[in-house]
Amino acid sequence: MSAKMPLEELSSSKAHFYDLFESLTVKNFQVTKFPEFRKGLILGTGNINNIIFLTEVCRKSSNPNLTVVGGDHLISELSRKQFDSIEFIKYSEAGLFLWKSNPIWWEEVFKKNFDSIFFYINQNSLLGIQNILEILQFSQTKVEIYFIDEEKKLYQISQEDCEQALNSISKIDKFTDQESPNYLHLHKKRNARLLFDGRVLSENSRTGIHRYANELLKVLPSKISEIDIQIIGCQDSTIPEGVAKIPVSLPLSDHKRAEKIVGISSTLEQSDLIFSPYFPVPRKRKAKAILTIHDLIPLVHPEWFTNPSTINFFKNNLRESALHADKIIADSYCTKSDIIKFYEIEDEKIEVIHLAPSLIFKNTAEWNPPLGKTIPEIITKNRPYFLSVATLEPRKNLVRTIKAFELFREREKSLKPALILVGKSGWKNEELLETFHKSKYNDSIFFTGYLNNEDLISVYQHALAFIYPSLYEGFGLPVLEAMSSGVPVITSNNSSLAEIATDAALCCDPYSVEEIAVSMEKIAESQTLRQNLAALGIQRSNKFSWEKTAKETAKVLLSCLN
Repeated sequence: MSAKMPLEELSSSKAHFYDLFESLTVKNFQVTKFPEFRKGLILGTGNINNIIFLTEVCRKSSNPNLTVVGGDHLISELSRKQFDSIEFIKYSEAGLFLWKSNPIWWEEVFKKNFDSIFFYINQNSLLGIQNILEILQFSQTKVEIYFIDEEKKLYQISQEDCEQALNSISKIDKFTDQESPNYLHLHKKRNARLLFDGRVLSENSRTGIHRYANELLKVLPSKISEIDIQIIGCQDSTIPEGVAKIPVSLPLSDHKRAEKIVGISSTLEQSDLIFSPYFPVPRKRKAKAILTIHDLIPLVHPEWFTNPSTINFFKNNLRESALHADKIIADSYCTKSDIIKFYEIEDEKIEVIHLAPSLIFKNTAEWNPPLGKTIPEIITKNRPYFLSVATLEPRKNLVRTIKAFELFREREKSLKPALILVGKSGWKNEELLETFHKSKYNDSIFFTGYLNNEDLISVYQHALAFIYPSLYEGFGLPVLEAMSSGVPVITSNNSSLAEIATDAALCCDPYSVEEIAVSMEKIAESQTLRQNLAALGIQRSNKFSWEKTAKETAKVLLSCLN
């Protein structure tokens, strides 16, 4: 029995726990000057885009020699990029980099006389890179150790820093593994408390899931005023007024550890509910838990994914979480059907709550911004264009989109519109680039990369039509963004897209280049059709709002609480 009173014990435990996380914050290790090095080793942690980014940053040093250590899929992808003067070392094991999996192999790597080591970090804490810290410590390397984030901020750590960080991580694990008392009885007269898992907000990539969490968090407090909302896992993110931030980092790829931390944090904060907009909820918890599942595409079409860990996450981590969650929210009836099929979860446990377009896309007479500086100059000269907004990956069906555009241009000789492809580079996009380079109309096809909101709004509103023949979606938010912008939409007749678009768009078979091309012809040839589809699209998009999404989400949360 502790000598402390329960409230004093709780306060002491929280302070100790949160101090451990503060010691692991990456800002403690930031430096300003990028090093000059002769022979650098890149530890290939993260996805292909992260490693390409890190490689390009490192190559800005004068006359660098670089070696990249990576798994099969990473080395295979990097090899296709044809980097000059970069050596590749294929990791000897499958999965995560681990010293203990093959220490002799790692020792041989570190014998190659590197003078600097680099790795990429996608979060603000060392907690998520324990495996890298262990490799650096056990190797007893004496070289300079640096890591870089997406904003090109540079950090440096020493062997002593690695040792201290691993000690703090060990204490966190010990704390989360112990059986904690239930503190809920200490404050009987208070509002109920909701712990919001904010990991998706800590990621730099502004995905649809990030937008979902952000928009929901803006409106939800007004819908559940009887519940105090606390958020965890996003210290550096801006959050709405009235939401309390818990000073705890959550690793993005170590789901088991993250679950334990969320579980113990919910106990320390006396949470009654845990809500996760994407990541698994903790099995070991004293609060009710609600999980949102946006799609199960890696299980429906595993052939589209190169990283085995992605499929493993959906097959194991997310499935286990779905089974023990108290309620599941699905973005669409299509996703609900997939959850029932792949996870064998009863219908009654799953609530369908649709997403919504942001208000920034509303087409009004007052807001019709000019095309921004990042838009290709040729289309600012009143040239009509078809628009696609999608990550450059196979599922988005951009190869067939380009082929359909070619077929359309062969038949249509007067309007001669362009095709603009907005979106960051994804994976398996070699065929897309090859199709583009071989196209006789590639001088009319433009890749813009990622666009900020201001340019995205304008590129939507100036488009002849929006084209989104995706092969599979869990929802399809860009379709509603386009409709909300007053733009005619061409989309697929499958998955959630037909459910969301209904008769307010031209729906076609995404596997048929001919059908996609014919849809483009119909749009180009008929101003009446364009006007009708634009009007229907606005009517359809008005049925979706974040107010409605938050209201329906609040209903699910309150039902669990009661």
